[in-house]
Amino acid sequence: MADGSAVKEHLKADNFKGTHFNKREIVENLSSKLVQQARANPREFDPKPFLRTFEVALDELKRVRKNFQRKIDDLEDEEASTERTRRKKMAEIYTSFESVSQAYEMLEAQIGEVGNTAIRIGEQLETIDRQRTRALEAKELIEFYMEFNTGRSAKLEQLSSSGPEGELKSAIVLRRLNAIAKDVDIPGTDMARMHIERFCEDMEKKMLDVFDRAYKSGDKATMKHCARTLYDFNGGGSSVQLYVNQHDFFMSRLRLGDSLLPPESYFNLLAKSPSPPPADPQLEWQVISTVFPNAASVMQNFVQRIFAQSIQNYVENSVGAAEEKSDLAFLRCLASCHSTISALVTDLNKFDATTIALKSTSGLVLTNILERSFGDLFVPYTEGTRYIERECRCLVACFDDVLEAFKNFTTSRKSPTRKQHKQSLATPVLGAQSVAQLLNISGLGSSDKTDDSEMAEASTPSTDTTLKLLAIHLEGIQRCKELSTPSDMPRHMRILFDHLVEQVGKRYLEMAIDLFMEDSFPHDSKMSNEPDLRSLGLVFVANQVLQLFQLHFQNSILPVVMNSPAVHRDLVVVKNEYMASVESRLNSLLQKQIDVIERWIDILLGRQKKTDFRPKDELSAASVVQATQPCQIVCDFLRKVYFQASKCLNRDNSDLFLGEIGIELHQMLLEHIRKFTISSSGGMALAKDLALYQETIATFGVSALSERFNLLRELANAYIAKPEALRSVIYEGVLGRIDPVLLVPYISLRADWGKRIEKDLFVRTR
Repeated sequence: MADGSAVKEHLKADNFKGTHFNKREIVENLSSKLVQQARANPREFDPKPFLRTFEVALDELKRVRKNFQRKIDDLEDEEASTERTRRKKMAEIYTSFESVSQAYEMLEAQIGEVGNTAIRIGEQLETIDRQRTRALEAKELIEFYMEFNTGRSAKLEQLSSSGPEGELKSAIVLRRLNAIAKDVDIPGTDMARMHIERFCEDMEKKMLDVFDRAYKSGDKATMKHCARTLYDFNGGGSSVQLYVNQHDFFMSRLRLGDSLLPPESYFNLLAKSPSPPPADPQLEWQVISTVFPNAASVMQNFVQRIFAQSIQNYVENSVGAAEEKSDLAFLRCLASCHSTISALVTDLNKFDATTIALKSTSGLVLTNILERSFGDLFVPYTEGTRYIERECRCLVACFDDVLEAFKNFTTSRKSPTRKQHKQSLATPVLGAQSVAQLLNISGLGSSDKTDDSEMAEASTPSTDTTLKLLAIHLEGIQRCKELSTPSDMPRHMRILFDHLVEQVGKRYLEMAIDLFMEDSFPHDSKMSNEPDLRSLGLVFVANQVLQLFQLHFQNSILPVVMNSPAVHRDLVVVKNEYMASVESRLNSLLQKQIDVIERWIDILLGRQKKTDFRPKDELSAASVVQATQPCQIVCDFLRKVYFQASKCLNRDNSDLFLGEIGIELHQMLLEHIRKFTISSSGGMALAKDLALYQETIATFGVSALSERFNLLRELANAYIAKPEALRSVIYEGVLGRIDPVLLVPYISLRADWGKRIEKDLFVRTR
């Protein structure tokens, strides 16, 4: 039998509470004794003890569950009863709250009615008090007025001399009496009007004298009292005027004094003007805000007077003096004035926002005054198109100054004497002796050689001159940025850039290239001397000028017009068209130079003697180890061309330039060979010539020319080879890649071509 008490012990309600409940542990506890007994008596397993034990446990569990369920039901009933009680109490509380709320609303309404009544009573009392005060003041004014009408003012004098408060009150009384005297026209009151006006004048004069003495002694308290009294008396305008007139302006750095200074003094003084001391506005505001009751208005008047008198005189005197000097001095002075005063306005605006506005109820005090005053200063100089027209005139004048030598050169070319002289010097192939003779014939003599060299230098563009021109234009841009409004800036930049392209681009660089081509490559010139290669130097300088022009455009012009797409697009188009025009001229110049080089090479090749390739003495000719003289001269000239081209042209342009010369030289040599009958020893000379040509062309570094001149060198072997080896030369090696029909015109130049055996051999090769 299962031990019921043990089962109940293991299945107590407390064992099922908390987090320590474990089903396996309860089962092990219920069956632990049975397991021990089964182990102590080993025999066949008997489940009945276990069944009886677990049956008792199940019965006990059912009983425990019923107890739990009964407790749960009791708790739920209790909770429901409690909830009903709570809801009932909440309803009672809500009803009580509604009653209290209604009571408070009624009380508030009653209090509001009482308050409104009190307000009405207070307003009535205030009205009565004001009426009483006005009546007393009117009575007092009538008494003062009647006293003045009798010619006496003892009562008001007594009030005025009773102290600061008495002075303030007497000022108010006088202001009112003065208004009455002006508005009231009653017979018999002339005496009162006269005495009131006299008393007002005396009082104002007295207050101003006291204010003046206090200002000179630095007594701010007395100044404040006088300013307050005068403000109550007549608005305080006289005290403000006295303060401004006697004050040493904090912008005295801009005052140039009398207009008796010479123009240079104004111009130099402007350049040396220091920045305004940042502490001065602060000190002035401290004095004004302490002394004057209407400090903001006084500060406005103070600044306005400074702009209207001191700064305006400064600008007019400075700009007027600079204008007498030159347009450039005028524009520099105007831009410097604008920049200096603009910086001052910026400082004052910052001071207004950080200091004055904090104590003013109307916000920013000086901003509008400063903007209007600053704008009015420069309207006479920048309104409409006044500024940009003068800027353009100045740019043209400055450009003309820099390009004076170049313009003199172009002008001298048009004069009859110079034109005749230039016709004599136009051909670039004259020798030194011929040039001297022409100079003497022209009546110029050796004394004019220096002038001609200077003129030649003036006619050639230079980077130094270009940098000067761009510096002038950059200065104009800086002035334009300073003096132009944001809305006018893109349009003004377009105008300035158009002047740069026209004056510097077309009338300087393009004209210089055109004149150089006209003078260096005349159509009817006959070459007798080696041509110079100055055109390559001109191309080098022109490319540098274009690079400077491009850098100037990117760094100085584009950033200014970035916010104006239309102007930006137009400027880019104008710049590209100009650069394309210059590049086209440079290409034409290089092509003319190539043509001259080819003509000179053709002249040199024309000096080749027939005996060079068919000497009379075959044995002595075979021992010569050097190339022929024409070949050496041509190669020396080609080396000069290569040196100049590699120095003046970039790699790509140099390859194109030298490549075209090399291709034409190859063609000229093919034609040159066909002019001669070539013997065996002459073939040796030709081979040396062609080898030297190949070596010279190899220095060009143009890969496309290597194969062409290698073919020429192999062609020389066709003149050296013996008749029996000629067939292998033609059909093998480099020449084997060429149709023999094309080689026959060259091979037939052999001196032994007339022999029958060789002739039959060549016929078979066809």
